Amino acid sequence: MKHTYTKKWNVNLIILLFLGLYSCSQDSLTNEILEQKIENNQKNFSINFPFSDKKELKSMILENVVDFELTRKISILELKETGLMSDMNWTGCQLSELPITIYDLNSKPRYYDFIVYDAEKKFIGTVRTYAKKEHSTVIEGVYSKTFEYNTILSKSSNSSTPTIFMDWKGDKYVGIKSKFGDKPHKVVDINGDDIEQSNIQELEGIQIIDYMEKNVLPQIIVKEKEKEKVFSNIPQSLLHNSKIANKINLSKQVNIADVRDSMVVRLEKNKKETKNYWNTLSEHEEALLEADDSEITSDSKYFGRLFRRIFSRVDKSLHYLKKYDKEKYSYRRGGWCGPWACGYIVYVNQKKDKYDFFESCAATFGELDIQHSLYGSNIFLRLFGKPLTPVEMSWSMPIASKGKIWINPIPLYQDMCAYDQIKHYGKPALRLCNVGLSLHWTLAYGAKQTGSWGWRNYYFLQIDNGAKVGIPNNAKNKNNYQRVDWWNPWLMVWD
Repeated sequence: MKHTYTKKWNVNLIILLFLGLYSCSQDSLTNEILEQKIENNQKNFSINFPFSDKKELKSMILENVVDFELTRKISILELKETGLMSDMNWTGCQLSELPITIYDLNSKPRYYDFIVYDAEKKFIGTVRTYAKKEHSTVIEGVYSKTFEYNTILSKSSNSSTPTIFMDWKGDKYVGIKSKFGDKPHKVVDINGDDIEQSNIQELEGIQIIDYMEKNVLPQIIVKEKEKEKVFSNIPQSLLHNSKIANKINLSKQVNIADVRDSMVVRLEKNKKETKNYWNTLSEHEEALLEADDSEITSDSKYFGRLFRRIFSRVDKSLHYLKKYDKEKYSYRRGGWCGPWACGYIVYVNQKKDKYDFFESCAATFGELDIQHSLYGSNIFLRLFGKPLTPVEMSWSMPIASKGKIWINPIPLYQDMCAYDQIKHYGKPALRLCNVGLSLHWTLAYGAKQTGSWGWRNYYFLQIDNGAKVGIPNNAKNKNNYQRVDWWNPWLMVWD
């Protein structure tokens, strides 16, 4: 995305590829209601947030939807133990009693947004939480801002009370909510354009994998005719490392079926960890609901034991690459996301601006001639804008860096691979995610984990051309590290 500022192979083998070298995962980074717009918390204290109706929310505690009051209490628990509360300077602050609810395209709650108030009752931030038991945490993200809910709600011209919706990719809509489980109606996008009822579809689990296999993977997997060109440019220093060289050789055999298998493994792992997390919490739900907020944030023995059981069994320290953080303010802003990310990698390592070169490498292999119906347009342009695919990144990087840097074009669907790439190898990773109606590249150069014996959650410090992440703040603050969606693929960078 551009932003302007001025089977065929045994599934065990691909799992080995993912877990062997990266022995050791998933949101979009921010899933914001509007594009990075921030309320002025110092000047405007009178905003009427569109809080949800308590009775209506209670009626929706069906299937795997969580009671919003329980979610709120667990959020307080997690904020304290993960260190997010102190990192955000929220000690002594309170969460709103009711959330602003964002729904999925089946009129079921997707997110509960709780507003954070300081001691003077001024709003100073937002905690976005998952409304369903679909993750091994309840916190999607914490933000030192509030989102412009009323602005997006104003896009609807209907006299009835409109509702905010978000699909699995993070695209935002507004419309009229239907009964639980049914599609909303009179839906418009954030530009106010009508969305046909036939185009409203909520995907989950294996449906997302099917969508990716049909519409995305054909564009990001190395084709047989491209392999010689891509893998012939690998820096010799990497090939001299027998372990890395072996994994590179294995990656040459990967095809779409293999990647699909790895996505299925990732999905099943997510389900298992989610079950472990909620099973652990289930015996404490009543105690959490009955406890005062102050009791949860205190050092009581009961909640202290619960803290240790849920969070205290893993290395939760921050790991980030200082050279990538040091240069974040000095490199150009704007441009296309793929060329920008690759250009930044070269700039950090060699102090050369190669953005124009990478942009010139777009569509090198002729993908623009591939036609596929997706909303009536060429899918490749739809997904990448000014395209720079994994293949093009891998092929062009050694040329730009004079044989010193390489990007493995094989997508990995394990966040722990990106975590280990940063922590153990001291190398960054590229992430493909969604923003607006396009797929988008970000560069992760910091990582941390939370969890316990039965689950892990990985969080990443990322930077991009300014379209989604912008310039991150202090790399030592945990609140700048965000979870990513399980379907987001990673590319490993070897600098």
